[in-house]
Amino acid sequence: MIRVLLLCLLAGMATAEEEGGSKPYISVRGAMARQGDVTALQETADREGGYAIGGAVGFSMNDYLMFDLFSVDYMSGEFVNSDISTLNIITELRAGLFGREYPVKPYLAVGVGASRAKFEFANSPYPNIDAWGLAWSVGGGVDYALADTGFSVGLFYRYRNSVALANNWHPIPPTPGMSEEDQFIYYSEWKVSYHAIGIELRFGGNR
Repeated sequence: MIRVLLLCLLAGMATAEEEGGSKPYISVRGAMARQGDVTALQETADREGGYAIGGAVGFSMNDYLMFDLFSVDYMSGEFVNSDISTLNIITELRAGLFGREYPVKPYLAVGVGASRAKFEFANSPYPNIDAWGLAWSVGGGVDYALADTGFSVGLFYRYRNSVALANNWHPIPPTPGMSEEDQFIYYSEWKVSYHAIGIELRFGGNR
């Protein structure tokens, strides 16, 4: 996935130079975070509903490619009567019809980066988890330019996934007296996924 992103980015930058340079943009967005899977403490369950907010800074490379250089999304929800949140920091490539001749601009998107996940367990003998892992997302959307204001508004869908890169084993127990069996469960791999459906407002870029 990373190789594909880099190849598309290099191709887009070359095209942007031929067409007079890239155009920067900034965006904000909000979404419903629909049901997904969550794994923690060796348990897997459906994540309950929540919300997601975020934004991005990037540039339009041409009429067909946009690149979110720095994209941040925060999600908050519940998991088995416990609170869970993720902070995803990724780069994302969007491929679609972004030129002025297209009043409605559909696109597909793929991104990869890092994620910070927090689990706050209720009525559990285990302490909370606060760890970094890998983040990736896929999805798409449709944008609409608001005349000549420089703004675009759009509907989007993203499937976002955060996963531990490796078992977070540590030689020091998280709490004094924790058994080796409980340590193995606590340091087991975690995963968070959800479906985001929402609205994005963007200023700049190709319109």
